[in-house]
Amino acid sequence: MARLILILICLSGMAHAGPWPRPPGTGHLSFSTTYFDAKTYADPLSFNTLYLDYGLTERITLGLDLGQNDLGEYKAIAFAKTPLMAGLLGDRLRISAELGAGMVINREALRAGLHLGRGGRVWREKTGWIAWENRAIFTTGHRPRITSDLTLGLTASPRTKLIVQLQSGVTPGEPAYARLAPSLIWQRKPGHHLEFGVGAGLHDAERYNIKLGIWRDF
Repeated sequence: MARLILILICLSGMAHAGPWPRPPGTGHLSFSTTYFDAKTYADPLSFNTLYLDYGLTERITLGLDLGQNDLGEYKAIAFAKTPLMAGLLGDRLRISAELGAGMVINREALRAGLHLGRGGRVWREKTGWIAWENRAIFTTGHRPRITSDLTLGLTASPRTKLIVQLQSGVTPGEPAYARLAPSLIWQRKPGHHLEFGVGAGLHDAERYNIKLGIWRDF
């Protein structure tokens, strides 16, 4: 695994989500349901998310992030994402900034993000990527909640992708959490993908979870 990470960091190319802008006139829609072993009876047993992004121009990607977060809180965030230092870093490293606004539960919210990524050929014809996504969510009358996700991806075959994600974050007044979440992405037909994932809590998180998702590119 350490060798794979080092290879990915040294490569360039395209990857899924993260800091890579959506090409103008194209979009991505995903819906997922995650079932998990709740830590207490008060915690939700599942949550749903709907994610949409669309390439408005070469430098602006617009999106919507709807549903629930991993705390079971309802959210509706509209955001815009743009690359930083485009052309100065070449194709080896991509950096983008995100700014969004909306609601979390019944509170007004602002979300700011900084994303870094790198990808390219790993071995023979197989490609992979690494992405690091960081976000701060500000809600009225509360200190910001910070999330940080590190994703490693590998295109195992023309129709199959493997993803391993380290999810972490901290909510004011609560311990930081961390979980490991691998997923298999299978292309049912061009532009249509199915996702199956499992996860395990590493620190102050549920013991396990199961994720089912649908991806649609247009």
